[in-house]
Amino acid sequence: MSRMGRIHLTDNHDQLDLPRGREAVWLHSAKDRRPRAERCVTLPEFLDAPWESVKGADLLVVVGLVSRLCTPGNRVRLGQYLTDPWNGPERVSVDDRLFIVDPWRMWWHFGCVGIDFGGCSVSYTLETRWNGFVVGMRENPCTPSELDRYGLGVIDARGAFKFEPINIHVEPMPEEVRECYAAEKEVAFNEEATPAAIIKRLAAFASSVYPSRSVPSFRDMFRNRHLEVRATDLGVDRFLANQISLRVELTNYAAESFAV
Repeated sequence: MSRMGRIHLTDNHDQLDLPRGREAVWLHSAKDRRPRAERCVTLPEFLDAPWESVKGADLLVVVGLVSRLCTPGNRVRLGQYLTDPWNGPERVSVDDRLFIVDPWRMWWHFGCVGIDFGGCSVSYTLETRWNGFVVGMRENPCTPSELDRYGLGVIDARGAFKFEPINIHVEPMPEEVRECYAAEKEVAFNEEATPAAIIKRLAAFASSVYPSRSVPSFRDMFRNRHLEVRATDLGVDRFLANQISLRVELTNYAAESFAV
């Protein structure tokens, strides 16, 4: 089997020209329909008997690794079979999304096929670099140019998830709201322990002063191709709108640049 195109971004894995006989095992979420292949195994079944599941196989096709199977909570357990180097059959990653929530999660696709994206041998390293970028302490490790560097000849996209043009409405806030926001921001930085907690608190303030506000979470935004964002012009919403746009741009870049 060719080692080109080992990450397949597609919304219809039945159209892929991949082995479907006894030589290949197709691993998928128990909540999803069974792929059209002779040997299929759900994630719980695979984790109960990983080596027995792939016995005699030349290929393990992992369906929905990033969008359906792997999470920060289970990545250590899954990693030993699905993203870390292993002695089992060659692995292929099939998913409709390059990542969900945060771009560093794309590492799991690359780890699955034996590539250290960004020179990172584990996902924790890329996650740390990404978090450093979010707080302004590092350069963005998940750019289109980095995706080109590691993805060319590795990724192909056939109907990959892609966002429609995003609509962002920004509502200007009066001066008195800005003054209250500045006070709330100072309290948040003094009382909250993490950047996520600070953002959550300031976002709640923005919602309280602008009831029509609608800013999807980084998880929820991947549930719909069409995004409508209604935000204030306060700092927290400028940050969140920028982060949403970044995720949209990287997702669409992958869908378009690696299209076949």
